Formats: sequence, C-alpha cells, structure tokens
Amino acid sequence: MKVKPRRRVVRLLLPRGIAVYERIRAAIERRAMERGDIQIYALAPRWPDWRDLDEGPHEAAIVGPAPVPFLGIRSRKPALTVAAHSSVEGLPSVISDSGAIGRLAARHLRESGAGFLASAEWVRRPFATERLAAFEREAHRLGVPCRVVWLSPETRAESRNPLRWQKALERLLRPFLKSLPRGAGIFTTADDRAINLWPAIESCHLRVPEDLLLLGVDDVESSGMLPLQGLSSIAQDCAAIGRRALDRVAAALQEKVPLAGRDLIPPLGVVARRSTEAIPHPDPLVADALRRIRSGEHPEDTAETLAGALGVSRVTLWRRFEKGTGQSPAEYIRKARLDHARRLLRETRLTVGEIARRCGYYHASAFSRAFRRAEHAPPEKWRRSRS
Repeated sequence: MKVKPRRRVVRLLLPRGIAVYERIRAAIERRAMERGDIQIYALAPRWPDWRDLDEGPHEAAIVGPAPVPFLGIRSRKPALTVAAHSSVEGLPSVISDSGAIGRLAARHLRESGAGFLASAEWVRRPFATERLAAFEREAHRLGVPCRVVWLSPETRAESRNPLRWQKALERLLRPFLKSLPRGAGIFTTADDRAINLWPAIESCHLRVPEDLLLLGVDDVESSGMLPLQGLSSIAQDCAAIGRRALDRVAAALQEKVPLAGRDLIPPLGVVARRSTEAIPHPDPLVADALRRIRSGEHPEDTAETLAGALGVSRVTLWRRFEKGTGQSPAEYIRKARLDHARRLLRETRLTVGEIARRCGYYHASAFSRAFRRAEHAPPEKWRRSRS
C-alpha cells in the first residue's frame, strides 16, 4: 500500500492590506497548491503578532516586516523573510534586488527625458540605502547629474501626530524641490514616499510631469490601493519571490538543513504612467525618434528604417540619439519591443506568434530567442510564472 507523504505546515506572517504582501501571499498559496506537500497556516490580523512565532502547529514560517529578534534568532522554528525592510546581514531572505531597482530607476528617468536625477529619503533602511546607491552609480555611468538627499525628520512614532509629521517633512522637502532644475527626475524608494512627497510638490507650485518626473517602487496603483493616481512605478516580481520563498522553506524542511543566505529577485520592470511621460527632448531629431518608437505604431522599425523615416543618415541618428539618451537607437527599440511583449504576455491571452508580430518580429523563433536572452526563460514559461 502506497503511503501518502506527510504535508509540512508553513505559517505565513504577512501583513494584510499591503499590496506587495498580498501579491506575495497569493503566490505562496498558489505554489503550495501546485506542490501538494505543503499546507499553509495563515494568520488573519492586519499586523500579526511576531511574539507568537513559535506558537502553533507549523514547522517553519515565512514572514514580512518584523523586528529582527523574532526572525529565526529567538525562534526555535526556521523562519525566512520576504521583506526588504527586515533584510539584514545573515538573515535568510528572498527579496527584490535593490541594486537592480536603483539602476532601472535611473535608466527609466533618463530615457523619459530627465536631464537631472534626484531623490530624497528620510528612513534609513538597508533596502533604501542599496537602491539609492545603485541609482547614483547608474546616473554617474549615464553621465547625468544626480543628487541624493537624506533628511532627518522625527519618526511617525516620535511625532504621535501624523499631520504634524507630514507638515514637518514638507518643510524639509521644499528647499530640496526648489533647488532642482526644471525637467528633473525624482526617484522615491517606495510608492508611499511619493505620497508623502506630493504635498511638498504642490506647495512649491510644481507640476508633474511638466516640471518634474516622479517614479516610485511597488506598483501599488495596480492594486487600487494608491490614492495618488498616475504614478509610474517599478513593479517587484512578487510571484517569483513567493514561489522561491516557499520552495526554499520546503527544501529546508525536507532535507533538514538550516535556512541561510539571501536570494535577490530582479524587478519585473517599470509600469509607466503619466508621472514619467516623456519631457520633450531639446534635440528635435531625438524627440521625433522617441515619439515614433513610443507610439508603437511602427513596431517593425529598425535603426536603419527609423533613420530613413526621419530623413537622416543612420550615422547621424545614432550619434545624436546616443548623446541625447545614453543608448543607441537599436538598443532603445529592442527594449521598447520587449517591454511591449511583457505587457501583452501579462495582460492578454494572445499566442506567442501574435505577440511576436505585434512587437515587430517577423518570426516567433526570433522573438523567443530575444525574450529568452532578456528574461532567461521562454515567453510561455515566463507568462505562466506570472499568471
């Protein structure tokens, strides 16, 4: 008689009502159903009580933001965090790659026409420090001036009055905003920072995107939880984080090995909205090229056909485009095609062949090769992992 393997119990200690953790929770639960050997034991409260981490029938836990002493240090049961807030040296974790997020932010703002990059941060957490360090390095590599300012308002807990705290932060942010040149691109390390920044932007009578570009992280607007509409944001790959976290915990339970180390998951990409709509480029040739590529009306364009459509030589277009955007026309077209392909794979049920055609590839095989080089997975597998 075949013995059915015992299902291991894994507890989820993830806060409710926060878009990123709701997505990770859903991915973990889907992965548990796929595997069949893991039973999920989840808590209902909005903010679980970390002090009872060892209480209950579970054998291991996957946790969100929490004080470090309760994450595998004082716990008798294995625990792994999916929160960048809690990621510190030596703590087992599966989190977004903060360096990749910072680099992507700098590139997106530069490609959107920002001639000056900036950020203001007021919470010194490891993930914010890593994102801003990578943001500055990438801006330097692109040859774009960059300024990162660390502010020191009292914390919300110290203030006890959210309105007073917001007003104090606004006073600190105004000089920073007024010092920025028109057309600067501001990167905030999370969408909630952009929400905190918005009152100061309005009080300085600045307009987004006419005067400033604004980019966040977490893509909270897609979940309908963001009060600020039109915010462009870098989407974390919550599906990959959830799957990888559960697989690591399951492997630790089955093989009886301790959890250790940190897995970094690259972001999905930028969900572009009105806050980073392209600023008209000062070079009219580059502006026309960007407008044609972004319109999506000519997906079959190459650098050569683009130059012909604009009435200049390939060499002229290449030289001026690279000077104006920091990348070649061919590279920009390739990225635009793949960004469009990712959107179609996530949001439609079109076949790979149809997506290839809509993104300017004459053969599905050529599209599949290009997509695999960029994402390290074929299109259908990538789509299934994010369904």
